[in-house]
Amino acid sequence: MMQAPSARSRFSSLVTALMDDVLGRAQSPVPFDKAMALRISSPAKERQDQQKVWTDFDKKSLNPWKRQTVMTLGSRNGALSKWYTWSADKEVSITAISGLNKARELRAQRECVSLLVIDLDERGGIGHFFEELYQFRQDCADVIVILVSETFSDDDFDLNRIWLCDVSLRAASTFTAIDLSMTMSGINNAEWQRRCKTPRRSALPCPPRSARHARSV
Repeated sequence: MMQAPSARSRFSSLVTALMDDVLGRAQSPVPFDKAMALRISSPAKERQDQQKVWTDFDKKSLNPWKRQTVMTLGSRNGALSKWYTWSADKEVSITAISGLNKARELRAQRECVSLLVIDLDERGGIGHFFEELYQFRQDCADVIVILVSETFSDDDFDLNRIWLCDVSLRAASTFTAIDLSMTMSGINNAEWQRRCKTPRRSALPCPPRSARHARSV
């Protein structure tokens, strides 16, 4: 009398059938290459391949700002101190500027200058800086702007302050927040450029009047 297949046998058959389906062996058999299998399973080669993948990924994705220049408008020992520490770790060059007119000059001279970080508190708050910054945003829409202030209640990676900046951070932000701001500011800036290129004037966001006189945004 034939015995019924055991639970283990049924499970093994199921796994084999699933693997055949996933690998396409049921439709087009592929000869087994033992030498290739040994090369793939070699721990040393696997580690080398993984290292190469992560090195390439780091160069292309994790640190896109390497060897780029970031402009800063603010004291090195103030709210932007963490940015200088971050830049040294990421191999990013920082150029301190005295005003937005200098930012315009550098943008015209060097293609690798595409980001500006501003200590808003040192500029006297948004009430004193609104008109100048808003004009700069329209004149140099392709320059990513990140505002840093102690008055911000939280980090903002959305489009809430798009007419003034692409991202705004608290002065006490973490290095993780800085990393995230580098990604999100680029995404938001693309949207700002799109709005600036729209023929209709109404495409530009209209800042609230209260923002012109507020101490913080």
